[in-house]
Amino acid sequence: MRRATDITEPYWLEDPAIPIGLIKDYVDRGASYDLENTRAELVKKREAAIASFLSRVPADEKDLWENLIRLSGKASSYSEEHNLYCELMAHSLLRRGYLAMGRRLTEKGTIDAPEDIFMLNPEEINRVMLVPEYHDMRWITRPRKAAWEEWCTRPNPPLFTDRSGIEEAVGMDLLPSGDSVAIKIVVGELPKVKPELKADLWGVCGCSGEAEGIARVCTVYEDLKDVQPGDILICPGTNTAWTPVFGIVNGVVADTGGTLCHAAIIGREYNVPTIVNTMTGTQVIKTGQRVRLDAKNGAIYILD
Repeated sequence: MRRATDITEPYWLEDPAIPIGLIKDYVDRGASYDLENTRAELVKKREAAIASFLSRVPADEKDLWENLIRLSGKASSYSEEHNLYCELMAHSLLRRGYLAMGRRLTEKGTIDAPEDIFMLNPEEINRVMLVPEYHDMRWITRPRKAAWEEWCTRPNPPLFTDRSGIEEAVGMDLLPSGDSVAIKIVVGELPKVKPELKADLWGVCGCSGEAEGIARVCTVYEDLKDVQPGDILICPGTNTAWTPVFGIVNGVVADTGGTLCHAAIIGREYNVPTIVNTMTGTQVIKTGQRVRLDAKNGAIYILD
């Protein structure tokens, strides 16, 4: 699958553009990309950073901190692989199974099309699955599908919560939970504005560095086919299926996420200047505009 925790999108057997798009990104990167030399340079930078940090650690704690650093390096690669081959694979299998049930319900006239089964909840499916010919669920699926299709036209889908908005939901639900990992991934830190830098938009540093290029706003996976080498990717956020595009862009700007979100981690892995938690990046920046990133300070400049 191309998006975690969502089985309403096609998996690769339904839409071959998914693996073809990944291959295209690798081809666009060009034959000049030398993985082994790049890896060697990154290893040098990593070891220098570790040595610099350990030089400031008390002698009796050096072994502890070095072991923690080495362990975290192993854990990050495991997390990316696990997401791709476990979570996204599980969702593709779930979709395949539900579509098989959807075909049965469609044949019996219970729903209009196999995909409409995603407009039903598990209890509703259980209630009609054994004898679908005696049930008509279209009075439920049709209005839900219409609402879903309308939501899909929005650059930022609605937030499902009983709270008045995302700020209240974060303040009353997520932060009080005390889940530090979730907070660092979902919410992150609030951008720190530095008026003297006179930036047009602010975010949080995901990967330090400076970059300049043409903005390419991508709100869904399908948009990635339009990304050109050297673009600045402007997005709500990323997941494992988006990873290859980091190999061709000059920088990344994300609406959400903290320093442990996917965009920030992969930005650091690819050494691509990345700014997260801009809140309104996909609304303020337009495709085609030239932008400059000062990722260290979380500053974004719209140059035209």
